Amino acid sequence: MINVSKVLAKMGSNPPKSQDQHTRAARALFDAINADVALVEKATTQLAVQELQSGFGLPAGDPAAILESFQSEQIWDNGWQAVFKAITINAPHTSWEIASIGTGIVFKELEAGGNVRMARAEGSTITATVAYYAAGLEVLDQWVENQQYWKIEAAAVDFINAWQKLKAEVHYAAMDAVSSSQNLAWNTTGANELAKDVKTINAACTKIINDQAALGNAVGQNQPFVLVTPTALRDRISDALGQIGSAGENRATYGQLRYTIVPVATTFLADATKYYVCLPGRKSQSGTRKELTAEKGRNIVNLTDVEVRHGAFGVGIGDEDQFQRCATA
Repeated sequence: MINVSKVLAKMGSNPPKSQDQHTRAARALFDAINADVALVEKATTQLAVQELQSGFGLPAGDPAAILESFQSEQIWDNGWQAVFKAITINAPHTSWEIASIGTGIVFKELEAGGNVRMARAEGSTITATVAYYAAGLEVLDQWVENQQYWKIEAAAVDFINAWQKLKAEVHYAAMDAVSSSQNLAWNTTGANELAKDVKTINAACTKIINDQAALGNAVGQNQPFVLVTPTALRDRISDALGQIGSAGENRATYGQLRYTIVPVATTFLADATKYYVCLPGRKSQSGTRKELTAEKGRNIVNLTDVEVRHGAFGVGIGDEDQFQRCATA
């Protein structure tokens, strides 16, 4: 709340006195709220998220370096952005299609005078739908006149929190809606719980790569995967990713993680006993139709300045084979 804090500090040193000054002060607070929301939206789409989705710039064997950069930009639970590719939905569309498979393009050696093999889009598609959301905020004249600025700042924080919470709920719910065909059983052949978790994570990544290969998609062995875990499993997953064994254990005891994994912890998953290994981006998409937009007004009935913010976005998963829902028992 950088801009809101600046406005409140200015009001504290030079409080508004006339009704006109009170009105301008309320408007200034609204503008500050809008500026802070814009900063939040910008921070959640930094290069770190793009790197997670594309694999470019990832230091070999050190996914924590990218995760630290990613998390340094987020205050709210925006870890879902590491999984979903951000796209823009232009007017007048309120939905978009995601193909379940590609076009089947294959490069063949071309002999002199030979014909180019033509491909066309085949297979099914899923339709992702945009939904519209809105919320309002009131600032009482009495709050400004009586210099109760903490109420205004608290309302502004709650306003932004609600928008970020909504987007998290919608995107994590899309992951939870992935069908049971993507369930992966816990690997029980390891020497202990840690070894079993390591083997399960390796198996999830391997299956995703193999499933993509069957669809004609080349996914490299160095492809970074995103592991989305409920907060209840965070310590256990951290142990598996860090391969932290008990005293006296060696690598042969708990196995070796074979893939680059970037962990994201959240409280929004429905099942606290399962986590997801995800191939980020590609056919997992988050579409924005309208950025969060503000409209202001005056309510003379209860002497308030009002602002309504509204935006539109949607989420779709065109290829469930990009996900593995992993059991822990």
